[in-house]
Amino acid sequence: MKPYPFYPYHNEQGKEIYRIVRLPEKNFRIQHSENGEWVYGRGGEGLVPYRLLEVLEAVRLQKDIYVVEGEKDVNTMRRNGFVATCNPFGAGKWKKEFAQYLKGAKRVIILPDCDPPGINHAFDVAEKLKDVVPEIKIIELPESDLKWDITDWLEAGHSISELKNLIVEAAPWNPAKNERPSIVVEEGHLPRIATEVWQAIQNANDEAPSLFLYGGMPIRLKKNGNDRISIEPLNEAKLKYYLVRLIAWKKMRNGVFCLTEPTSNVLRDILATPVEFMKLPVLERIVQTPVYTQNGMLISKEGYDVESKIYFKPRKGFVLPEVPSTPSRSDIQKAKDYILEELLVDFPFTEPADWAHCVALLLLPFVRMLIQGPTPLHLIQKPTRGTGGTLLAQTIALVGIGERYHNIHYGNGGDELRKVITATLRELPEFVVMDNVSSRISSPELASALTDDVWKDRILGLSENIQMKVLCAWAATANNPTLSMEVARRTVNIRIDAKISKPWTDGVRHFKHPYLTEWVSENRAALVWSCCVLVQNWIAKGMPEGKRSLGMFESWAKTLGGILETAGINGFLDNAHKFYDEADEEEQIIYEFIQKWHDCYHDREVTTDELYRNALFADVGLDLGGGTERSKRIKFSKEILKIKDQIIGLIQSDGSTLSVFIKAMGKRKNARLWKLVANEPAKEGPLETKVRVVKKINVLKAYKKPMP
Repeated sequence: MKPYPFYPYHNEQGKEIYRIVRLPEKNFRIQHSENGEWVYGRGGEGLVPYRLLEVLEAVRLQKDIYVVEGEKDVNTMRRNGFVATCNPFGAGKWKKEFAQYLKGAKRVIILPDCDPPGINHAFDVAEKLKDVVPEIKIIELPESDLKWDITDWLEAGHSISELKNLIVEAAPWNPAKNERPSIVVEEGHLPRIATEVWQAIQNANDEAPSLFLYGGMPIRLKKNGNDRISIEPLNEAKLKYYLVRLIAWKKMRNGVFCLTEPTSNVLRDILATPVEFMKLPVLERIVQTPVYTQNGMLISKEGYDVESKIYFKPRKGFVLPEVPSTPSRSDIQKAKDYILEELLVDFPFTEPADWAHCVALLLLPFVRMLIQGPTPLHLIQKPTRGTGGTLLAQTIALVGIGERYHNIHYGNGGDELRKVITATLRELPEFVVMDNVSSRISSPELASALTDDVWKDRILGLSENIQMKVLCAWAATANNPTLSMEVARRTVNIRIDAKISKPWTDGVRHFKHPYLTEWVSENRAALVWSCCVLVQNWIAKGMPEGKRSLGMFESWAKTLGGILETAGINGFLDNAHKFYDEADEEEQIIYEFIQKWHDCYHDREVTTDELYRNALFADVGLDLGGGTERSKRIKFSKEILKIKDQIIGLIQSDGSTLSVFIKAMGKRKNARLWKLVANEPAKEGPLETKVRVVKKINVLKAYKKPMP
């Protein structure tokens, strides 16, 4: 029989005094030497730390000593050039007398297993070494939800250099500052325990918030790669992870208090606490870029800002140059040149409005809190692939939010898009892009997301609802897309056209910055400064409102329009009517039919059946599907109902405009009656109420009755 592997323990004189034998299924037993043979049992020798001689030498040479949880991890650290030790029998078994062997050590670094026993063990070791070691650090490995140890972490592909960076960044363990409050776990004391838990959470959050409310649900912050902070909902496992590190959980065993962990009953009770009693701060945004608050103050201090409910975590190495409170003319010109002549210079915008809308999208994350209400979809459209729509969206995102945008798949809209929007908003995104949309953009779900201040939906897989503020920027890229008017009037247009057949090969060599995203990353601080200067210039001049407006997005138009106008950037919303004219070919077919209705019947009352026959023989291209005759009649009736009461501007034979709307006139012999009724001439108002000419047909349309 093959002998089981074992780990030898030696005393200060180098004599092997016992072994820890690793049996199958992670069972461990101790052996001692008796009459020249190793037998199970402890024997008469006292316990010592593993690799004691190496530990004593490290103390003498003032080297760092690593304390891990098991012998396997000690050997892993030794193979990588470190001095490491552990106690026998795993977590919770570090003896106070072990401190004598580490007395005088330069520094001890504790690498616990990432589970509740491991964390308790780390604090226990630190507490027992605090009087003999001047500096102690407890290092929690990233992605610690996986419950791995240092060996697992390194085998998963992480490196020693990553470990060294974690050690450098970690603050020394401070017995006074890091002392955990104690909670005794006793049956029948759940209300008392819950009260103590919430008090401990509130005390910790007052100093450095890490638990928040988002969408009416408790969440925690999570550090990802590149120093990025994200959020994740609290569940029992994640709450347990947090509470084990926050609180020393104790339970009476044999008359002595021992460390334990919170029970499932405690965790469920904490999560079931009504939101109004949770005492958690509300989180609305996480940003990597300095942004302005509702009061026009620039957030530049890392951490949670109570007033704006924003958590600011800049990327490592990012330093914003000082933004003058009242920018000079040269400051403004420098900022404009950096944005227009460096960042955006090589994108082939077709007209000034495209430039203006692109800069508005660039500035939006900086001033989002100054805008009351929703913001529109920014449609980056082009005639052919490879023109640079995705690159433009990526470039703007890198400046404004410091990373790539959240990309969502539009597909065909519908319920699937609703689920995608909900899942995306749960991640607290700053910039959402529907990239390379290939189908017609006609989605009530998207339209709702663009105009609702709060997005409400049911959480997939749960019988719970969530309500989230919509504060992200919305964009889409597409090749000559068609849009429903429902989406089009919630959209501003940014068109680029390289006017060459293969822009992805023929045009790239002409770029001022051929590797644009790399250039943006290298010069991001200057680009952010430029954006802030344009905003600060507007604030210093009293925040004048922009001259143009857009229905449903008035605050957005007044804010961004004002910033662009004070900076001397023209064209904002100048192409809105032209864009609406070209947005939806299917609706134009409907209005061509209405023109023929007027030509045939004028202001006579007419039945649905008469109009249906007209639609069949007028050859206007009205698509009623390929079903039965009855299904076609039903669909035709629904099309009429869709545009009932909308104001339509018709061009008469003498060139004058007649505004009419479709009015239901009751029934005649169970047949529904309709009539075109003359209306007052359309008055000037927000953009979506102005009369427009529909191209290629003799029709003008106003999308709703003029505002008084």
